Amino acid sequence: MNVSASPFFVFVASDIEDQNGHLISGAEVWDRRFQRGIWPLYRRTPNSKVLKAADRVLFYVGGTGSVRQSFVGEGVIEAIVDWNHMKGEVDAENWMTTSATSAVVLGDRRRFPTPVMVKPLLDKLACAPANRSRWGVLFHGGVRKFSHADGAVIRRAAKTAADTLPD
Repeated sequence: MNVSASPFFVFVASDIEDQNGHLISGAEVWDRRFQRGIWPLYRRTPNSKVLKAADRVLFYVGGTGSVRQSFVGEGVIEAIVDWNHMKGEVDAENWMTTSATSAVVLGDRRRFPTPVMVKPLLDKLACAPANRSRWGVLFHGGVRKFSHADGAVIRRAAKTAADTLPD
């Protein structure tokens, strides 16, 4: 496979609630998953069946908070493992999420020095809808597939060092 033309998968972190009804920001959800190096996949997560080791990932934070609507980092999939409740929850035990059916083990993780807002990039992204006011559909579902070219636009915007991950 031609690595330079490989797509990027965008892992989306959104706001969730805990068992007490408190809002957990998408940024906090992303940060916990990023630090642990484990990302949950659920029964109906889009693209979960096509993910594989060595796929490249960009992280996007939706929801509320200071870094919402931004790309915040990148990584590479090391493995995808089956997961069940006997292993515990992927996320914090008190977060109101469905139990994961599998989990992505992440490697070569890197935070972007500054979050990259998505709105200024819309005219450069081939995947952006023609009706730019509907751009949020790009991030529905938890895991989205972006072309190599769109991933490169985002990485350039983040001023990622060329030697951090393969081009």
